Amino acid sequence: MKKRISCLLSALCMLFSFVACSVTIETPDGYVEFPIPSLGYDESIYPLENPSEPQVTQPSVKPTEPPATQPSVNPTEPPATQPSVNPTEPPATQPPVNQTEPPTPSAPVENAVVPEKTNILLQNVATGEYLNYDYGTLANGTTVRVWPLDGSVEQRWDIVKVSGTTYRIRTNKSSKYCLDVYRGTASLKAGQECDIWQTGGDAIAQNLVFYLCTDGSYIIRMENNPNLALAASGSKGAVKLAKFDTSSSAQKWYIKDGNSSGNQTGASKYVADGLFASLVELKTKYPEGTNVSHSYVFPNTSAYECHGFACYALMMFWGSNKPGVTNTSEYKTYHATATQSYVDVIRPGDLVRYRSGNYDHTILVTNVDADNIYYADCNADLKCTFDYDKAISKTTLASKLIKTLIDQSRSVRGYILHYKNNTL
Repeated sequence: MKKRISCLLSALCMLFSFVACSVTIETPDGYVEFPIPSLGYDESIYPLENPSEPQVTQPSVKPTEPPATQPSVNPTEPPATQPSVNPTEPPATQPPVNQTEPPTPSAPVENAVVPEKTNILLQNVATGEYLNYDYGTLANGTTVRVWPLDGSVEQRWDIVKVSGTTYRIRTNKSSKYCLDVYRGTASLKAGQECDIWQTGGDAIAQNLVFYLCTDGSYIIRMENNPNLALAASGSKGAVKLAKFDTSSSAQKWYIKDGNSSGNQTGASKYVADGLFASLVELKTKYPEGTNVSHSYVFPNTSAYECHGFACYALMMFWGSNKPGVTNTSEYKTYHATATQSYVDVIRPGDLVRYRSGNYDHTILVTNVDADNIYYADCNADLKCTFDYDKAISKTTLASKLIKTLIDQSRSVRGYILHYKNNTL
């Protein structure tokens, strides 16, 4: 009986809230007092708000997002402020590889030893452009500036030692000219522009020393006044003297190997040498696929059409006088015979004249391999059109060389014009 009453009271207590703390019940065994548990809210168990509704103070963020103060999920990840780059990658401003400078020093080198090397490029750190003398002008006083990489011969230089750690920067196309500071009879000073001038004409304006920076670049200073250095004045701007400043990127230059700058173009596979970067100039002046009048005489050649083009290109390459079979001082001529073509003596940089159909044709050789001759020409289509990426097999060319030219009275056959100093 007591057990049933106890269960009943417990059930009632779960359904109603009582003010009293206990109740007395009469039983066959007498009066018994039963305590009644309080049914007031216990905030540690039931919050005052309806648990089925969102809390008023709950942040209005997606439940899948971490709280604003929650740290990064993966403790092994770098802080949010760490750059998201691969630490093994070079910085974005690092120049292309294939530089000739020594390993990056831990400290600057005041008068550095620089490799004596031909066919190098000098890239300015500030502009990313290259030391360049003005287009097609190999003469005293030609302005030197920086210019985007274009493979031209005007961007090719040689580093030549004078003595000790003193050097000159000489044009790759001709040893007659080198980098020079235009000064007249004045002393060196900031703001003076650079040019090219006959090598050895002015040691004060031409002798240089190299300061090796910790990033592997060089600051090129005047030996006569090391407080002055070569600096780019801006994109495509003239190179001028500026007060020596190791913090100035306009004064810093990377030395790069010209043989790895990507001169190879199309089927002709121009040999990787500054000499044949001149074809870039030809393409600029006479774009591939365009044409000129049949009466157009190429500069300084007294010749036109295919022969004028080949002679003009040959002069640009070698910096020579007007080429021709009678110019025996600078050129050697191989005259084909009825049985001998001399095709095996052909080298890049040679001019070749041969029989083509009912006409004679002249080409400029750009490269040679075991089976083919690669060349550039003009007027092969009889429309004076320029083409820089052509090839002909040695066998075919040999057969064309031994054929008599149109002028039967001259009894002249095909020939190869070879520059005597050609070592390619």
